[in-house]
Amino acid sequence: MSSSIRASRGYVDTVDGQLHFRSWGDSTSKPDLYLLHPAPYSGLAWHTIAPLLADDRRVIAPDFPGYGGSDAGSGGSTIDTYCEAVRAVATALSTGPVDIVGFHSGCLVAAEWGRVAPDSIAALVLLDVPAFDAETRVRLLDQTAPITLSASLDSLQDDWAMAVTRRHEHEGLARSVSMFAEMLRAGAGRNDCFRAAFSYPVEQRLASISRPVTVVMTGSTLLEPSRRAVSLLSDVRSIELPEIATSVLDANAEKIAATLLDYLS
Repeated sequence: MSSSIRASRGYVDTVDGQLHFRSWGDSTSKPDLYLLHPAPYSGLAWHTIAPLLADDRRVIAPDFPGYGGSDAGSGGSTIDTYCEAVRAVATALSTGPVDIVGFHSGCLVAAEWGRVAPDSIAALVLLDVPAFDAETRVRLLDQTAPITLSASLDSLQDDWAMAVTRRHEHEGLARSVSMFAEMLRAGAGRNDCFRAAFSYPVEQRLASISRPVTVVMTGSTLLEPSRRAVSLLSDVRSIELPEIATSVLDANAEKIAATLLDYLS
């Protein structure tokens, strides 16, 4: 695995505007690998781990509508519309079935892709799945109100704490600050992906996926929800990595990359 592969950037034009993506590596006989990011960030979340996955294939991390460099679009913010958007990127860039890895809320977009277009996927991996029960989803949805922009810098204290204060010791200050800045690019729509995730009927949707799914679970706060996802899927294999509890895609990038490559192969 190499960490020296640099990212390229580009856009895909759609009827709803432009969708931004990052890519690493070159197209080969192996399927392109799509990495679907967590809220409230963008494909930049994969910056550390993506080069480790790109030795012998092209790796692509699109930004969901309204996040990173992508236009917001007009179809509303739902897991379904995010899925349509990333599928449009794959249609424009890739030939044949692709591999997909989702992380956190990106898992739900990946799962929806596996549900609506299973034949377009070679391998589907979900990493730390937010498969909360209905009661928990309602509670979390109530806590994720639409953002009200403010001229006061104090209004960003919680965001700074989440992106920088709690992460810089594991990921470095420069990396943490870049993620904070990327999060702010979503503006008033910063919570849209969270709200889409907490509105997604995981019980019905996961149970209706007909293709094989791999679930990788770390010892993070999503361990139990990920186990719940395993119980909902009909064709699933799983692995638990309880020794990893924080900074899954950065401080633990090498171990996670090795695990993903093993399952993708």
